[in-house]
Amino acid sequence: MASTYRKYVSIIRTTKFAIWIAHHEDAQLWHAEVFARSRNGIQYHEAEYPGDEPRVDDLIRNALHFGHFSPRPSSLDHQFDPSMTHAVLALLRHWCRVHSVDFQGLMREAYPNEPQRAEEDFEEIVAQAEWEGIEYPKPDDRYQTRRLILALRDVGYDEIADVFVRTIRQLP
Repeated sequence: MASTYRKYVSIIRTTKFAIWIAHHEDAQLWHAEVFARSRNGIQYHEAEYPGDEPRVDDLIRNALHFGHFSPRPSSLDHQFDPSMTHAVLALLRHWCRVHSVDFQGLMREAYPNEPQRAEEDFEEIVAQAEWEGIEYPKPDDRYQTRRLILALRDVGYDEIADVFVRTIRQLP
């Protein structure tokens, strides 16, 4: 089960790098996601670090040396990889707004036992997706809606995908 909730201690975004850092109290580990812009996409690196909060310079170096390349912009016409979770959530939120569906309701139904994110959290997710590069589809494209379901599954959001499918079936 993929989780959509993680409390980030720090979010750093410049023109070339985006870094998300969270601290896991139980494990006493720092979780970091680093996005480094490159010519036609990003280098993405996700890792956990023991001890003190990792230095930004070290995180950037690790992303450039150990990160994997992921093409951008994210589009429903292409395959999604785990680095594209921000884009997938932004696309789902966009779809919900266009079709007057309660996005927060979908999230609560998909993850009833997790703390719910505030609207400001999703604004930050959308900002990250747009920083990375994202293409929003035309509003009433059924093919793109089916591709969104596959994208949710590609990044491990099976619970949201299941709720989304049920929601689509109930629409007029």
